[in-house]
Amino acid sequence: MSHVLILDDQPAVRLLLRTITESLGHRATEAGNAEQAFDLVERNPPDLILVDLNLPGASGLDFVRRLRDNGFACRVIILSASDRLPDEHLRATLGLWDCLVKPFDVGVLKSRLIEALGGRQTGTT
Repeated sequence: MSHVLILDDQPAVRLLLRTITESLGHRATEAGNAEQAFDLVERNPPDLILVDLNLPGASGLDFVRRLRDNGFACRVIILSASDRLPDEHLRATLGLWDCLVKPFDVGVLKSRLIEALGGRQTGTT
């Protein structure tokens, strides 16, 4: 079972992402801001992080930069309500696994989660 951290400031989005993650048989933890998420990462590094770009305080990209600056190499999927996603150079620089625009197709997100977690799916879809 893999551990997925969900970082989004909207509780309804976190609930949806948790439900999808857990339906694939993985454990999910949630944070509503970058500082809370970083504390969770330090205590229990996840296998994958789902990060909203637009957060109160530090942006999702600022959060990922901080992760990388502190040596955390877990996979990251960016979620954004804007179609202005990070360009290929920034994706490579920050080591982003993928980027999706909200609203996303649940089937596509499930596929990306399975791929990012190395094909590991322990539950039913």
